[in-house]
Amino acid sequence: MRTLIILLTVFFTSLNANSLKTIEKTGDALQLVLPFYAVSLVLYNDDLQLGLNQFLLGLVSTQAGVEILKRTIKEQRPNKSNNLSFPSGHTTASFYVANFIHKRYNFAQAFLPYIFASFVAFSRIRTKKHYFHDALAGALFAYTINNLFTSKKIKCDVLMNSNKIKLQFNANFD
Repeated sequence: MRTLIILLTVFFTSLNANSLKTIEKTGDALQLVLPFYAVSLVLYNDDLQLGLNQFLLGLVSTQAGVEILKRTIKEQRPNKSNNLSFPSGHTTASFYVANFIHKRYNFAQAFLPYIFASFVAFSRIRTKKHYFHDALAGALFAYTINNLFTSKKIKCDVLMNSNKIKLQFNANFD
């Protein structure tokens, strides 16, 4: 509950701000806070082994995919700062978290994360870091990756020894 109050305070404080810098910093903060909220829900729901594995594997895969797309497509940002505009990594990460919570638990627990993810997307567009289609593509990419990794029927284990990492998937199609 405390996390929710902090998130709401940050969100509503930024809505009253006229400064683009405040909007940008709030979007950045929300993008960083949302994964902590997801992990707190994993812990609250006593879903540490399966839920945390799915969350982390999906989040890392999502961000790796974003970096590959950015370096392959090389679209210039609206502010002309570099050519890593497409897709929006902040938006992708935020919507990945919201969609993970929705799919793994329920929409009620994901409602505010969806609002916050939408604000992150808005902040990236408003501050000319991204075009609208960058944010939309990020949200859709997050949704797609989430559907691959997040399920109560799919178990993913990360097995590590001294020289290799092994991913093991088990699916139940009852």
